[in-house]
Amino acid sequence: MCGILVLSGIEQPFHHRLLRGLRRRGPDGIGFWSDRAVDIGHARLAIIGLDERGAQPLESATHVLAYNGEIYNFNAIAQRLRAAGVPVAGSSDAEVLLQAWGHWGPDILRELEGFWAFVIYDKARRRLSLVRDQFGVKPLYYWRSNPEGPASPRP
Repeated sequence: MCGILVLSGIEQPFHHRLLRGLRRRGPDGIGFWSDRAVDIGHARLAIIGLDERGAQPLESATHVLAYNGEIYNFNAIAQRLRAAGVPVAGSSDAEVLLQAWGHWGPDILRELEGFWAFVIYDKARRRLSLVRDQFGVKPLYYWRSNPEGPASPRP
């Protein structure tokens, strides 16, 4: 059970206390990634890809991923990526997801078998996508604050 925390469009710095609150969700490591538009924190419970290559958030040349879940068919997807000339170095389902999203975009969601919640940030387009599995096994909660109206929670 990993924990993900993302702040976007907030003009105050990401505070380390926010990450500390995630510690109970993932005792195997805390990671952080930031640019001017988005801050992404991840608390990791390592199950697949136990070495440091599975540490998150993961970053490629084009995307940043913070992921919670398990993709059962990630080895088959990794083989397809390698056949397409996309390098997949590690044995982590998170790395495979990051590379697959970078190669196929959201179309990869139709191929995934398992359960997940993740955020993926497109660095060039400055677009943040929040994704969860179709059955909601891994829940995804977000809070959107509208400067012209009251804040609103979304399940």
